[in-house]
Amino acid sequence: MALEAITETAEQSRRYSSALGTSALAAALNTSKITNSEARDFLWRFMLHREVNREFYRRVPAEKLDYRMVDTRTRRSDSPRESLLHQLYVVRNYVHSAKTSVMQWGPEREALLMAPALGRWGKQRLLVEMERTERELVDLLSLADIEARAVKVPWQDEPLPALRLLDSLIDHEILHTGWNLALIDHLQIERYPALSRLWGS
Repeated sequence: MALEAITETAEQSRRYSSALGTSALAAALNTSKITNSEARDFLWRFMLHREVNREFYRRVPAEKLDYRMVDTRTRRSDSPRESLLHQLYVVRNYVHSAKTSVMQWGPEREALLMAPALGRWGKQRLLVEMERTERELVDLLSLADIEARAVKVPWQDEPLPALRLLDSLIDHEILHTGWNLALIDHLQIERYPALSRLWGS
């Protein structure tokens, strides 16, 4: 089941993409303005995994938002809050990179995209901010020239097509699902439909 979900065919992806037009997701994010079929396919695949992670953050108790599964003098694992903030930053940086045609990482870029106050916000405000980054992604995918855009990236000389670059966001969501799944079991959070549909119960 999980393998099928990740390696869906182009035909499946087109079916999923057409479903965006009538879904609650489409209503919330105004996906109808995305006219490029490849961009719509990407958004559907991304949101399959984003919903798994968003639902985790909805369900994690507010008092556990700063919980660390490992917290010693020499090693500290990320808390749910830190993971959520990281996901916000990564999506926002990919969107910004596609708009400016240059990808970079580091304190300067993070300071540009992430207000320091975000780290002090409560869970509900952070979830609102997560939805805001998704709307920013939809705005990018709605650009008429999205298929023609290319981004200068640190790991190769040739600019990378923006839509191919954005595919890495899906891998990033899956990575966070793995970490969040460990927290789900550790905190005894009941597994939920969005998770079970992709990864089983």
